[in-house]
Amino acid sequence: MKLLSVVCLYLILFGCSTLPKPEYNQVFYNYKVKPSYEMDTSYKYLNVSLDARDVSLPEKTFKDESIKFTWSGSDKRSQLAVYINLSNSYLIDRKNTSKIDRVFDKRGGVELIRTPIQRGFIRTRYTIEVVDRIRDTLINSVNLAGNFPIEAELTNSASSNRDILKAAYYKNLKQARETLVAKIWDDLKKYHLSDIQTTFGQLDYRVVSKLSTEPEFEKAYLLLKSNRKRNAIKALTIYNKAVARYKGKEDDLSKMILKHLDHGITVSTSIANNEYTDRY
Repeated sequence: MKLLSVVCLYLILFGCSTLPKPEYNQVFYNYKVKPSYEMDTSYKYLNVSLDARDVSLPEKTFKDESIKFTWSGSDKRSQLAVYINLSNSYLIDRKNTSKIDRVFDKRGGVELIRTPIQRGFIRTRYTIEVVDRIRDTLINSVNLAGNFPIEAELTNSASSNRDILKAAYYKNLKQARETLVAKIWDDLKKYHLSDIQTTFGQLDYRVVSKLSTEPEFEKAYLLLKSNRKRNAIKALTIYNKAVARYKGKEDDLSKMILKHLDHGITVSTSIANNEYTDRY
């Protein structure tokens, strides 16, 4: 009798620890979103041209996963055209200041040396136009300016200072325009072609991937892991069928399994009902 009481007490205190432990894993669903500008299959070629005498585009071809078009070196052949125009650059004065240098002496001390300098910008205005050549429509247009900072020596002669700053302007002019074109090229992929770009997204979940007493978890997980909407629908079917076997049961194991099945239903439903298409 005493032994039976001890067993009963043990089950009461430690019964929950006998539940099998689930294994968890991440599930990702990658999707793609069509461009906001409507295009059919006749849109195949893209051409980017630069109107500037002293600089050229940094690359011969435009490579980016989000741009689903073939590069064309011919404007006439392309259905989509990007026109970049750089205006002549000019000098913008900025407020004079001092450049501070730290000089260390032999004893480890630091001396701050202030050197007066004059500053300026090499400003270059530019426009970017994205054009639908089939419909003869302007898709997007921007009018911006690039500022390239320059520095020059500051003297006590106002006339000399102007000549010195102009010399710094001409010395840095080519680099300023090349730097701007490189920035425009990068910005095309990030901003200016957004209307004709395919964008990508990802959903991230954590689900039970294995449970010793219920093999359906692993089957559903492997389907979700495939990153396909059609397989998420199959996983949803597995979860729903499994729920029917545990519904109404009050034991701890059944309650735990139901909780994880319900989460699996939520995850697979979210993927299956996603409004966008599979990325891969």
